[in-house]
Amino acid sequence: PWPVWVGELPHLLARGGDPGFPPSLGITADPSRVARFREALAVLGPAPYLGITWRAGVPREGRIALSKQVPIELFAAPLRSIGGTIVSLQRAPEPGEISHFERQLGRPVHDFSSANADLEDMLALLDVLDLYVGVSNTNTHLRAGLGRPSHVLVPWPPEWRWPMAMDPSPWFPDCETYRQRSDGDWIRVAEQLGNDLKALAPAR
Repeated sequence: PWPVWVGELPHLLARGGDPGFPPSLGITADPSRVARFREALAVLGPAPYLGITWRAGVPREGRIALSKQVPIELFAAPLRSIGGTIVSLQRAPEPGEISHFERQLGRPVHDFSSANADLEDMLALLDVLDLYVGVSNTNTHLRAGLGRPSHVLVPWPPEWRWPMAMDPSPWFPDCETYRQRSDGDWIRVAEQLGNDLKALAPAR
């Protein structure tokens, strides 16, 4: 036996063909909460409703573990020409971040960060959203549990959930991944994301 990285397990297990991962467990959102968020979004603007998250990580002793972040300027670029209503699901946004995102987009970004305090609320909100774009976080897991696709921005180097040489991820088969290059470049990723979103949402 020899030690291996957890992130290499999908590759090793797939050597003989189908790795045989069982299907994800499905979860459902509370209908009354879904109705509440559907009404709240309808007041803000037209569909499609696009949720965004640009940063994730767990603070531990003054540092961030599994830090994942995409610069707001680069994140906003592929969204500028997309129609619909933008909804921020960013947990604990820093002062001025949402206003900065609005300036980059040239339109409102509606703050629903408070939904992170209750996973049942966030589950219902994610069920209502037509599209979700963000770094890998709790919302990505909840959205996958609902059987809904996400567009996931994967910083370099990827964590084990997003193996380097396997797309889609075996744990998130319905997610489209957009990977930062090893030299730190996000520009080509943003261009591809923008093209994919244009095929799913009306032009602004």
